[in-house]
Amino acid sequence: MRLALLVLSGAAYGLATAWLFRRFTKREPLSTAANRIIAHILEFNLFIDEPRLIFRAQRDLLRANFAMLQAVALPMLFAGAMLAVAWKPLAEHLGHAPLQAGDVTIARVASTADTLDLVAPFGVAVETPALRVQAEAATMWRIRALSPVNGDFRTVPKPLPVQIDYPTAKYFDMPWWVVFALVSTAVSVSAIGRKSGLPRPSAQ
Repeated sequence: MRLALLVLSGAAYGLATAWLFRRFTKREPLSTAANRIIAHILEFNLFIDEPRLIFRAQRDLLRANFAMLQAVALPMLFAGAMLAVAWKPLAEHLGHAPLQAGDVTIARVASTADTLDLVAPFGVAVETPALRVQAEAATMWRIRALSPVNGDFRTVPKPLPVQIDYPTAKYFDMPWWVVFALVSTAVSVSAIGRKSGLPRPSAQ
């Protein structure tokens, strides 16, 4: 289920990114910059014995690259803003694996109240008394999962948000964001390549 959500999220972001690039890319400046980049790269072989011309080609290549970045700056800005908004909820839902039987970790709350205690869901043992760390203004407990955990942690007598150090989730032995990037990039490139209308470099 989590893997399916990760793939669907990556695909959705890839399609959205493809639409942004189709809609907001400056096509003519992009085409011109791409052709100039190819031309300046070819100059390196043509003028290999002419250092002055090589340096000029390098300078012009940098300018052409900058022009290409300007042509795609707006969709890149929108795509970056969209990713910044989605990153935190994606990381919270996909970046951590649920506790499994035998996992040992730490539960903590942002309080050092003397009467505070932790109530764990069924299948979780609280192995230590409350450890109050004044320097971090936090109370911590070591917990152990005895079976797959299904339930919420809470504190008494005052209910406070409980932070659990869940294990890092892996998908095909990779962090979630690597799989997300691979899926979104593949979908975006495929969508742009099939139906973009964006200019492609051509020999001039």
